[in-house]
Amino acid sequence: MSDKKKEKRKVIDFRNILTHKYFGIDAEAVLNIAKNNLDWLEDLVINRFLQVEKNKREEVLNFLIEENEYLPFVKEKLEKIKNDSF
Repeated sequence: MSDKKKEKRKVIDFRNILTHKYFGIDAEAVLNIAKNNLDWLEDLVINRFLQVEKNKREEVLNFLIEENEYLPFVKEKLEKIKNDSF
């Protein structure tokens, strides 16, 4: 199995744990994973996003920044992407 497929499988397995064992999940552990262990996924999303037309990117980024007000670490990354891509 390729490294990409292994990483994809980890994401799917993690989602399954979150979905099916919700009340047994440590919220701090999940937040730590989201903040510190998904760099490869972030890179993939950013690279795909940069292929979108520039005018559409700004519209989507503005929407995502507004929608993620409650997640400062996400909002910060989105604002950096916006500043770097325009």
